[in-house]
Amino acid sequence: MQINEIDYKERHKLAGDIRALGKEKYIIGIDGMTGTGKTNLAHYLAGETTLESIHLDDYMSPDLESYYEAINFGQLKQRIKHLESRSFIIEGCCLLKILEFCKMKPNKMIYCKEMSQNNDLWHFERELEDYVMKGVADNMPKLHKEIYDYHVEFKPWEKAEYIYKIVR
Repeated sequence: MQINEIDYKERHKLAGDIRALGKEKYIIGIDGMTGTGKTNLAHYLAGETTLESIHLDDYMSPDLESYYEAINFGQLKQRIKHLESRSFIIEGCCLLKILEFCKMKPNKMIYCKEMSQNNDLWHFERELEDYVMKGVADNMPKLHKEIYDYHVEFKPWEKAEYIYKIVR
């Protein structure tokens, strides 16, 4: 599968690709680390394509320290069932794991990746593998470690058709 890299200035191309899918039913998934622009991209694409969007953060209990455990799967599944006859966008951290639990797969996958201004490294100027191999992840708060462990297990950027790069 060819991976298309796009940035903020090129997101209109992504919206065009989604519109070109036509009337067939499809699910657009947007995944990435925290703070990488998933929600903003979902809002933009929803506005440009008239698709509804689901934001996993809307289904989280704020008092839990685990992302996956904090998701209210009952409410999320109810919302997905409400949209089952239509195409929609769904975004959030650990998306593939959550969709797997819901017995779903996105038809199109977008991975949001935060890039350093200094070089082509991502998320705090380190490669993801550095966190795991050097044991850095072991000292992280439970929520952050869970998100890093998800990335190591699912490698969502490898399953994406699009990499949406944010330079900070």
